[in-house]
Amino acid sequence: MNFLVPDEPEIVNAIYSLGCDIFCFMDARKFLMDYSERKSICNRLISYLVCLRVVPNQRQKWGLYLHKNASNYSGHIKHYFSKNPTDPFLILPERSASLMNNDFKRTISWFKTIATEFGVDLSSIGDPLLRISRIYSVLTMEWNDFRYSQGYDRYGCLFLAYTLAYCQQSGLGADFAESMTYYLTRSILSIVPMATMLDNHQAVAKHFNELENVLMNYNYGVYKAIKQNGSQLLFFGVRWELLLYADEHDGFDILSLWDYLIGQIENYEDAIKALTIAHITQVPLKDTTKNINETILHFKSWDIKRIIDDATNILKHKKGLIQELFTMCCPIFPSIHGYQIN
Repeated sequence: MNFLVPDEPEIVNAIYSLGCDIFCFMDARKFLMDYSERKSICNRLISYLVCLRVVPNQRQKWGLYLHKNASNYSGHIKHYFSKNPTDPFLILPERSASLMNNDFKRTISWFKTIATEFGVDLSSIGDPLLRISRIYSVLTMEWNDFRYSQGYDRYGCLFLAYTLAYCQQSGLGADFAESMTYYLTRSILSIVPMATMLDNHQAVAKHFNELENVLMNYNYGVYKAIKQNGSQLLFFGVRWELLLYADEHDGFDILSLWDYLIGQIENYEDAIKALTIAHITQVPLKDTTKNINETILHFKSWDIKRIIDDATNILKHKKGLIQELFTMCCPIFPSIHGYQIN
């Protein structure tokens, strides 16, 4: 099986060729937190790799670590798929293989749309379905705590589309893009809060009850519309937070949201909560809205800049002294408690 890994000088030259001016974690964080509709493809990718700890903080080590990671992934490919290179699912339990296979076949058209948006030449990347299947098969075999859930393929598809765009611009191959996608996907899935609580129904219910109390005090009109129509934030919030809003937006808008989250990695759990509130309050809901869940799930007229600005303001907001006193003295009246995410 031929899986091409560029050498360390090639990787370093590729980073320099696209004018990377990220040198450390603080540079990466600052870059990601600066909202812009179109950002340097190299700066963004390096910032993700640094903030998600795929590579270390020191710039001089990036080439070494990326080469080492790609070589390790290449070893996994040869180890697991040398006998059956065209069907990665043969190494998986039947249930996992079936779930992934059904998901990936549906999502590959989404991947192609995103990749085209990022400027990828689809004719030169090989079989993207095979690449995605290999990534998640290796994840399953190499990560003991990993269990695939429906929709997780969004992470691999988006990262693969973006790394392919980077590799095509920098002269690195599609195999290297696949290796970077593997490590980025593993890193981000390991920190998605909803993924860790998905099987704990009490924890999920508590999480969204707390968010509904925030919504009640932040935008009572939207809260009232949801409640009067017999809905709950949980009904759509689980999908939003499990996929980090990837199903709601196009490629560059997803990246803008992920920039916001990854750029404040030390506070990302609170940032996710704030983004959920910012999303729901952008949907035009009224007491008279019919089929409210359908209205929310099919809403597409998102203003990403406004979502990020609203989330930032929600995170900054603190309860006043009087609201803190009401919280302690009148626990049965949450509508006068004010809100504070963290």
